[in-house]
This record gives sequence, structure tokens and C-alpha cells, in this order.
Amino acid sequence: MADLARTILLLRIAALPADVSPFTRAATPVGRSLLRRVWVRSYRRVRAIDPRVVRRWETVCATARLWEGIDDEVEPMLRLLDERQRRA
Repeated sequence: MADLARTILLLRIAALPADVSPFTRAATPVGRSLLRRVWVRSYRRVRAIDPRVVRRWETVCATARLWEGIDDEVEPMLRLLDERQRRA
């Protein structure tokens, strides 16, 4: 489940390089959303998915991603972790 959670997390939050074209920046959320849905659907064909387990792994993956030191991702990762803590 950790691989699924990390992929979902990165498709939702991962920062784009600063030099990305305006078109790519605008199209990325749509592409990522589509890829995320297809990825989860494909994963589900092979293995049962428990959304609660995926959410817990997303929390672990977000914490680990903070340690990777990607400045543009710190704020969104902290927001996600804060939200998860408030719901716990």
C-alpha cells in the first residue's frame, strides 16, 4: 500500500520545476488527476485497497517527503499533515 499512497501523494502535491511552460502548468492538474484515477483503478484490479490504510501510508509518505528537502512541497505537505492530525 505504501507504493500506492506515495504515488497518489506525489500526483496530488509534487512541485513542478520553475521553468515549466504556462501550458504545462495549467494542464498538469488535469493530467495528474486522470493518471491518479487510472493508477488506482489498475491497482485495485490486482489488490484490494483499504482507503484507511492508504491514508495512513500517505501520512508516512508525506513525512518522509518533507525530509527530501523540496522547498516548494514543504507547505502543502505540512498542510496535509496538519489536516490528518486534526482528524485523528
